[in-house]
Amino acid sequence: MKAKKRGKELARLHMRLGEIAEKQGDATAALAALSEAQRIDGGHAPTLVAIGRLQRARGEWEAARKVYRNLLMQSLDAEAGITKGGIYLALGDIHEKLNEGPKAIQNYERGLELEPSGPTQEALRAAIARLRA
Repeated sequence: MKAKKRGKELARLHMRLGEIAEKQGDATAALAALSEAQRIDGGHAPTLVAIGRLQRARGEWEAARKVYRNLLMQSLDAEAGITKGGIYLALGDIHEKLNEGPKAIQNYERGLELEPSGPTQEALRAAIARLRA
């Protein structure tokens, strides 16, 4: 039991190092620290959110898509820093970047179904309208 707790604590330390590196503008160091946190505790949603955000910022679309799909399987709480609608918004954006318009629309619509009045509502509606124009 103690080893498991220590592992989670170590993962959180790596996550914190990743956050600090990201704030300092060092995406490579941030991803390295966050990847280590994920290796230790692969189901920690805030770590996955941070990894996905950095991968999207770096244009690593396939890697980011895997992370966000993994997040869909997670039970999310306020600590996660993202909602299911936000995940579908990110996935839609990734599909757009990969020139997969129909898949992007599907993801945006799914996000809107899950969060018709949530924090991502406006962005989801705008993305759908933009792609259908």
